[in-house]
Amino acid sequence: MKSQLLIIEKRAISSKKLQNKINLNSKLGSKDLTKICKALWLFIKIEMEFFFFSILLIIFNYIIYIKFETISKKLVFFDKPDGKLKKHLQPISLIGGLIILLNMYLIIFFFKIFNYENTIFIDDFLAFFILVTTLFYLIGLVDDLKNLSPNKKLFYIILSILLATYL
Repeated sequence: MKSQLLIIEKRAISSKKLQNKINLNSKLGSKDLTKICKALWLFIKIEMEFFFFSILLIIFNYIIYIKFETISKKLVFFDKPDGKLKKHLQPISLIGGLIILLNMYLIIFFFKIFNYENTIFIDDFLAFFILVTTLFYLIGLVDDLKNLSPNKKLFYIILSILLATYL
């Protein structure tokens, strides 16, 4: 008897939910439903663009990961141990920062293609961001190759920020 009452109660609740949906649809009207459908379609489209771009970025990084040694040997950027400051035993590739910089450029390129740059970067901040990160990468690369003193590194970092700010 209790199970039959539960079944009847569940059916009543589900029919009530269905009736509420029907009432909502009649209240909204066809124009409102069209607007909702268009907004939903736009949201799905944007999500799919992000999804496919993310997949492409993952594939790009996976290919770099697989070919890392080959790329390092072709670019000939290696940090050799000196026994004092650099404690590693074998030469280490210096292209890790370049890979991060390339990923950043690809993400910014994606934002530019699909007109999303204003969602993260406001006005001219994008140009400032690209310039500063590129200059920081170059300072780091020169530091790895020439062993800059901390004072020179600090000077170049401050100079690059001032350069990017006032350009």
